[in-house]
Amino acid sequence: MHAGIVIVGGNILGASVAAELARRADPLRDPVAILEEAALEERGPATATIVEEPGGAMRAAFVDGARALLQFEARTGRGIGLGRPGLIDLRTDEDHAEAIAEALEVESVDGGTLDRRRALCDVQRLHAEVLALGRTRGVITRPGTCVERIEVDGDRVLLHTLKGEDDVTWEADRVVITDPGAVRRFFPALAEHLRLERRVEVAFESPRFASGFASGFVSGFVSVGTVRGSVGDLHDVFESMAAGAPAADPLTEFFAAGEQLDYPHPVIRGEGFDVYPNPLDRQVIVASPGSAYDPAVLARFSPLFAELQPVAEPRHVRLARPSDDIPVIGPAPGYANGRVFVAAGLDRRAAQLASGLAPGVAAHLFDETQAVYDPAVVTPARFA
Repeated sequence: MHAGIVIVGGNILGASVAAELARRADPLRDPVAILEEAALEERGPATATIVEEPGGAMRAAFVDGARALLQFEARTGRGIGLGRPGLIDLRTDEDHAEAIAEALEVESVDGGTLDRRRALCDVQRLHAEVLALGRTRGVITRPGTCVERIEVDGDRVLLHTLKGEDDVTWEADRVVITDPGAVRRFFPALAEHLRLERRVEVAFESPRFASGFASGFVSGFVSVGTVRGSVGDLHDVFESMAAGAPAADPLTEFFAAGEQLDYPHPVIRGEGFDVYPNPLDRQVIVASPGSAYDPAVLARFSPLFAELQPVAEPRHVRLARPSDDIPVIGPAPGYANGRVFVAAGLDRRAAQLASGLAPGVAAHLFDETQAVYDPAVVTPARFA
């Protein structure tokens, strides 16, 4: 099998890079191909917040990514559940909440801060739409394909793969590895810098989203459940539930007619858990890192939203967190001529960073100037 560029990893970064590379590829002679060991669906967290992160070498990529996501629906006509539900952060030191709110240019509320600028998107829907966009440009997708060995033969890169019981060798001009597991497997020197973590997500149905969403856009929406009472009250409810205490009916205190937000449930971020609205699927997602909450403990969040019912078994999402929060992007160590490239370690920021980094990664592969990040900071050579 031949391809111009092979992407090893069908996550949101792999899909975004493939869609970007396909703009300049010949779909007949040198197509872009994605090889993914697992299924291509549900490759990341269900939802993510969008924010322009300040400072650092990745600022330009964050800004570009935010702009790309906020314009995605209008530019492509594809819905990704974009909205601005507001972010309530309960991790704020209550004694310094006002000072922190002023520094972050957000509102100080009882027990935390409220940031109305944060946008939200459905990462699974975004992933599906980016894959579909890539396919319209000629990207080949091969789920269920495990790459077992990579070798460089002159100007060619050979990938020895296993799909089912069949051995298949792919030949490419360049290879980009976005699967963090494959990066760790093929490049042990990078393994300690890419810690693989798991995120547990439980989805709950919410009838409060029943007022109509069409293709990701709000249609005839009437806000029926917003913010009532104080964030401090909500914080106390979460604390008691985390400790195993029975929860009262907080709907009366908090989610009822009150201060209007864009969606009936805001994003809530606490110590060891996040609660996200997912209006496209009329759900609320409760997420926690690693094994901080097992499914039985996560299920205790359901009384917090009295109208919610679990809709499926908890999902376990694998994340790759770099040791210094800076992604690993650049020519793979040990391979000459830069024909094997790695791009991994975006963690929960994957949706936004992938949208901002994909054009830069594509340009980098063709030695073009693209100032969305500082290559000296993100390249694997910094670990040498």
